[in-house]
Amino acid sequence: MIANTFKDKVVIVTGGANGIGRCIADEFRSKGAIVCVIDKQEGEHLPSR
Repeated sequence: MIANTFKDKVVIVTGGANGIGRCIADEFRSKGAIVCVIDKQEGEHLPSR
């Protein structure tokens, strides 16, 4: 049940292209969240499920 803790929830992670922010975004994704990453640096910035 822990794997779907954030199922159908939208999470916005600022500063999530690299480093700690990216780890946080990945963790939310693994818990079932729809994640939108916003960062001024290059990296992954697309909403994902």
